[in-house]
Amino acid sequence: MSTPPADRRQAWTGAFADPSGAAFKAIVAAEVTLTGSVFDTPTVGVDAVWKTMRTAASIYDDLQFTNFYDASDRLFLEWEGHALGHDIAGITVLRTRDDGAIVEVRIHHRPLPALLAFAAELDRRLTAA
Repeated sequence: MSTPPADRRQAWTGAFADPSGAAFKAIVAAEVTLTGSVFDTPTVGVDAVWKTMRTAASIYDDLQFTNFYDASDRLFLEWEGHALGHDIAGITVLRTRDDGAIVEVRIHHRPLPALLAFAAELDRRLTAA
């Protein structure tokens, strides 16, 4: 049985309130893949994706989800916020398998100056970690 749309949105946004990663690990598949406009290559596996997502989240000054669209095996979340002195916005696409586990996370940032600054800072922090 699939999770209702509001619950899927809350599960995703709420997963980052748990610093242990347990809530995140409960909603993603072990083989989850993270891709997006700020990455050179995909990040694969729950622990690597969690580390990358937590590191990325620490860069934002603020972030609000503004619109949602649920399309059975995909959930689209538009967002906007501020990071590194830039207004920043984008979309997150979550692809799920039949049991509801998230197997792919795609995150796309805009505008280009914000994307470039964010990508450079994320790379710096991940390399330092």
